[in-house]
Amino acid sequence: MRITRLTAENVKRLKAVDITPEGDVVVISGRNAQGKTSVLDSIWLALGGGPAKKEAPKPIREGQDMAYARVDLGDIIVTREWNRGGTTRLSVTNRDGAKFSGPQEMLDKLVGRMSFDPLLFTRQTEKEQLSTLLGIVDLGFDPDELAARRKELYDERTIVGREVKRLEGVVSSMPAPPADLQPVDLTELTSEMLAAVERNNRRKALEQDLRSLDTEVADLTRRLEDLRVLQAAAHASTDHLGELEDIDAFRVAADEGEQINLAVRNADIRAAAVRELDNAGAKQADLTVLIEALDDSKARAVAAAHMPIEGLAFDDEGVTYNGLPFRQCSASEQLRVSVAMCMAVNPTVRVIRITDGSLLDSDSLALIAEMAGANDFQVWCEVVDESGQLGITIEDGSVVAP
Repeated sequence: MRITRLTAENVKRLKAVDITPEGDVVVISGRNAQGKTSVLDSIWLALGGGPAKKEAPKPIREGQDMAYARVDLGDIIVTREWNRGGTTRLSVTNRDGAKFSGPQEMLDKLVGRMSFDPLLFTRQTEKEQLSTLLGIVDLGFDPDELAARRKELYDERTIVGREVKRLEGVVSSMPAPPADLQPVDLTELTSEMLAAVERNNRRKALEQDLRSLDTEVADLTRRLEDLRVLQAAAHASTDHLGELEDIDAFRVAADEGEQINLAVRNADIRAAAVRELDNAGAKQADLTVLIEALDDSKARAVAAAHMPIEGLAFDDEGVTYNGLPFRQCSASEQLRVSVAMCMAVNPTVRVIRITDGSLLDSDSLALIAEMAGANDFQVWCEVVDESGQLGITIEDGSVVAP
């Protein structure tokens, strides 16, 4: 379907226009702020429904109470009316005047992406081009949600990775313990040492008593017998206790045991650090698997997505064509690809609109005309011109008679 006639009244800057287009390229010309863009917008507002309303929330000319746009597509005629109260009326009829039920649903099936301006697409940034492409391609997933989930996993893996590095430093700073290292029970050794100290103290006390007794025996002969009894008893006790024990050996053994226990504690700490490192490493590996799974699902979804034209794709940076960034393509190739995209997403109502057509040189216009003719498309192109000799001239919201 192509437009065979366009009539509009009070749409944006328009007063009233009645245009019967000729040829594959319909040039709408005139000075700035005369209503050229309003002509193209009236087509989109009549056919586009909700998306068009979002782009032009105030379709009625300033100072007027109503507006309408009628687009004759040959087999069907689309008429949309607006009034100041916010009411919109839409009708779609056939050539005999019979109305179709569910007119907007019908248009939604017929109209593709008439808001897609191929020239504007070539001038967008990489991110804007990517957003535009994703808006017309059904990927089966939300790229923003996928990117947010990937960033969440990546950030978590980064934090875990720092912990892995820290734990690796902790473990590497600790000497590996001997394989046969076992803790020493110092309780029994300490008890034996205290018992030995007590025995030594008792022996020393007895030796002092013995010396006192010997003195008394010498001085107090009259008590000799009694003292001999005491002397004999003291000798007997001394013989029973034996020689003085070596307390230093106990101290050395205790020091050695403490060192061994310190080594055991350090080994336990190191083992805990190794377990923590293993757990962090495993978590890091799990997160890597999740990220790779997300990347793989995205790659499979992108590979399965039906692109408007062959060779068109995208990555995280932007749109690509035949493996190269779209921005690196020549100007003519960018325009050719953009027009082909627009044609691919408008298969039924074969109408394309181009704003800022003044930016196109003669070669670019010729390319667009060639593609339009070869693919049975109609291109409505807005051009700034003050000569009044180019295409259909709009002045003060109306068509200027040739």
